[in-house]
Amino acid sequence: MLSPGQPSGWMELSASSDHPYPAAMSVERALRCVPPHGNLDASDLSQAHARTGNAPDAFRSIMIAPWRREGWEELSYAVSSQAA
Repeated sequence: MLSPGQPSGWMELSASSDHPYPAAMSVERALRCVPPHGNLDASDLSQAHARTGNAPDAFRSIMIAPWRREGWEELSYAVSSQAA
């Protein structure tokens, strides 16, 4: 990973891993990089929340950027996996 202080590396790692730690770190790093501390936009923050794999973060993803598809897909997956 080139820049462990930035959320982009953690988001890429969480996309290629089944472990929950990289996804949690990407959310933590993303929350520290939103304005006024950084220049991360709502779309990227929403994407970080959508990759955690749990329903509360999927709701957060939808609240932050309702136009992004990832949050809605993750919520659908979380709800369907709990119902089964």
